[in-house]
Amino acid sequence: MAEYAPDAAASEAERHCAHGNCKNKIYSTRKEGPRCILHSDMPDKAAKFDEVLLLMLANRDFNFEGVWFPKGADFEDFHFTANANFANAIFQGEAEFGCALFDGSANFYGAQFNFTANFGASNFSSPADFRRARFATRTQFEEARFIEDADFSSAVFSAERVLSRS
Repeated sequence: MAEYAPDAAASEAERHCAHGNCKNKIYSTRKEGPRCILHSDMPDKAAKFDEVLLLMLANRDFNFEGVWFPKGADFEDFHFTANANFANAIFQGEAEFGCALFDGSANFYGAQFNFTANFGASNFSSPADFRRARFATRTQFEEARFIEDADFSSAVFSAERVLSRS
C-alpha cells in the first residue's frame, strides 16, 4: 500500500497522524482517523514499518507509545539507553525482550501482547510499569532483574506465565 497523500487543501493537522501528539506523515486512513506507519493497524505495512523502526532505534528514539507492531518485535539483547515507552503498544506477533537492558524507565502500561512475550533475563535498572498490560499467551520473566519497582497491578495473564525476581 502506498503512503496516503492528503489533498492539497487539507489543513496541516489533517496531514499528520491523529494518534495523540504524533506528528508523523499519514500512512493510512481508517474510521479512527489518519494514522502514520507506526500507529496504522494495516497488516501490509511490515516492510516499511521495519525501516522506520530501525531508524528510530539508530536515533535512540524509544517512544513506541500506541505503536502497532504488525509481526511482533525482536528486541532480544537490545540496550535501551534511555526511557523506553511502549504504553498501549500492540504486539501482533511474538514480543522478544529476552536479555534486554533497560537503563531508563520501561513503560508497558496497557500494552497488549497477543502472542508470546519473553522478558527472560532482562535487566530493568529503573522503574518498570506493566500496569493494565494484557498477556494473551505464554509470558516469561524468568531471571529478569528489577533493580527498582516493577508494577504489575491490573495486568492480565491469560495463559502460562513464568515469573521470578532476581
